[in-house]
Formats: sequence, C-alpha cells, structure tokens
Amino acid sequence: MSGTTQRYFISYAGVDRSWAEWVGYHLEQAGHQVTLDVWDWRTGDDFVQRMDEGLVQADAVVALFSKSYFEPGRWTGEERSAVLARRDRVIPLAIEPLTNHDIPPLLASRVRKDLHGLDEKDAVAALLAAVQGGVRPSSPPPFPGAPAAPRGPGSPPPYPGTVTAAPAAAAPAKPDQPKTGTA
Repeated sequence: MSGTTQRYFISYAGVDRSWAEWVGYHLEQAGHQVTLDVWDWRTGDDFVQRMDEGLVQADAVVALFSKSYFEPGRWTGEERSAVLARRDRVIPLAIEPLTNHDIPPLLASRVRKDLHGLDEKDAVAALLAAVQGGVRPSSPPPFPGAPAAPRGPGSPPPYPGTVTAAPAAAAPAKPDQPKTGTA
C-alpha cells in the first residue's frame, strides 16, 4: 500500500470520535482519502447504505481498537459482517492498552500498531507506518556480528543485546592496595 494514494474507511466506537478525526486528518495530510462518518455522512443518510459504500470503495479499513470498540452490542450486525468480511484489509490501531482477551478471537491474532502512550510526533509516525506496511531498508543494515569493543581486565562481558559505550578509564589503585592485571 505504500507510495500511492489509498482510500481508508475508519471504523471506531462513538466515544473514540476524537481519535477517529485525528487519524483521518493525518491520513489526509499524508495524501490519502478517508471515509469518516462524521465528516462524510449527512443527517438522514441511510447508515447501512453509506457504510457499505464506504467499505466497498475503501482499499482498507482502519479499525481503532479500544475496549469500547469491542463492547457487546456496539456494532450493528451489518458493520460487524462488513468489517470481518474484509479481514485481509483491516489495519488495527490500538488507541488504549489492550490484551488479546479484550479482542474477539477473529481479530486478536491480527498484528496491530499501538498509538496509545506515544507523543503526537511518534503517533503520527506509527500511524503512517501502519498504513504503509513494512518498509525495506534502502541501504544495508549494519553487520550484527561486528567485533566487540575491547574490555578491561576483570570487566564482565557486555550484554549482547545492547550497544555499550567505550569502557571508562580504570581508577588508579590506592597506594595500600596491590595493582591487579599488571606484569
């Protein structure tokens, strides 16, 4: 989905309207088209018809996952069926902390992107990364088997999962203590 304009249908719980509008705004700023009920539907429109049109025209459904989104009775039968029928085109965004137990089994296994707990700049980046999908590097990543930094005598080996700073200079031994590691 990257590199081209896409049309997204935003599915959300009513209490999460501010998130829906925020997501819609940033998707449009990135050059995408958005169908959002509060922006595009008028009083008196047929809800089911407008939802069906929006879902059919959409390249993907952006689903704003929250506890309210999964409350029993929140979805109409038509909305649930339409979203689940487009499972391969659902982009789940968690807008509050959730566990797999909070999410229905048909959607719990979907890889989702967390927007909650981020500052706005990082949330925009996470949103755009979610709709663009995986991005391959344009240059080779650093070789993970690079030689370890030298370490001083008696220092523990560095944890292999982090980059360590150069070892600090050893403090001089006190005159009444023997020096170790010298010839």
